[in-house]
Amino acid sequence: MQNHTDVPTYRQAVLGGQLPVARGILLSDEDRIRREVIARLMCDLEVDLAAVAARHGRTPAMFADVLATLLGYARDGLIDFDGVHLRMKPQWRVAVRIVCAAFDGYLGAGGRHAVAV
Repeated sequence: MQNHTDVPTYRQAVLGGQLPVARGILLSDEDRIRREVIARLMCDLEVDLAAVAARHGRTPAMFADVLATLLGYARDGLIDFDGVHLRMKPQWRVAVRIVCAAFDGYLGAGGRHAVAV
């Protein structure tokens, strides 16, 4: 969801007992899983893809679409990756948004993302 950006509209909604929501979308199960992966990377700088998938009744194979990208980042030295556990290398923590973008299912479908650097 995105809140109203206009303060008077936001205030009016809250005072009227409404959520100050301007727009939103329903999340799919896959959206929720990918959101968790991205949150773990952004907050902890690492994620166990097998554990996240298992919490949602899935297997790490669901991330096959990003495997080549992750292996490339590992080869380039940005991350440590053993096939299921991904960890940002400390010197590359500033590039975490670039790695997270690999898990954003909407970027390739015309989605937008803020510039990372």
